[in-house]
Amino acid sequence: MESTPKPSVSLSEADQRWLIDVHSRARAVVKGALDEHGCAPGLSSAIVRARIAFFDRELEPVTAAVERAGTPIDCRRGCSSCCTLMVEITPDEVFALTAELEASLDAETLADIKQRAKEVDRRGRDLPPWERFLLRLFCPVLDRASGACRGHAARPAACQGYLSLDHLSCEASSRGEPKTILRPVASDLIRDAVMTAQFIVLRDAGYDQSRIELSAGLAAAWADPAAEQRWLAGRQAFPLTASSEVPISLLPDHHGPAELA
Repeated sequence: MESTPKPSVSLSEADQRWLIDVHSRARAVVKGALDEHGCAPGLSSAIVRARIAFFDRELEPVTAAVERAGTPIDCRRGCSSCCTLMVEITPDEVFALTAELEASLDAETLADIKQRAKEVDRRGRDLPPWERFLLRLFCPVLDRASGACRGHAARPAACQGYLSLDHLSCEASSRGEPKTILRPVASDLIRDAVMTAQFIVLRDAGYDQSRIELSAGLAAAWADPAAEQRWLAGRQAFPLTASSEVPISLLPDHHGPAELA
């Protein structure tokens, strides 16, 4: 059944049409990347590059709108408050991220990330997201010294779509203080539309779209060099670790979004 993302807010008809359009165009972008590259190594990177470029374009009017409203996006290089959140990603996002890290980092730094991925997975596995967050288990891809993401060019959709209007609230929340993180509604809707589009296109093409926690995915991919080939062959990439849970709700395609700010 054709599906679009189910919004968690009440939307006007115009906003519904907007979100359906975002979803439809995102599907076309992912399908185009899939058709152009074909079932071959590097497919994950091609899809992620197309998704990041599309997502960035869709976020431009959102960032402009919140800027005009006097509440600009307050995310900044060096702020890593959200980098202890539990992030679940798909196998293609795992392989794109490992490819980016292997291509851009020196051997010593890469070895450190591999070790940290195993350690974060070990310490955080099976913990509820909030308990895991309070343990301050930083993403292994984060450069703690600079606060920069070493895999930014291949970052997962969940990371790309997480925008805050107040980094001080994020910092307080990361210390365990009860804070509401103010975020643009539209960025969440675009994120869900893009993630759902990618899920549908790749699932319908026969590619495993199980979810796996980011650190666990990195550790599993590096421990099993055959994982990507299994994924390309239409088999489950990480059979011992992955969940089959879909990240966002799906519903029949007569619904769609919210205001840009």
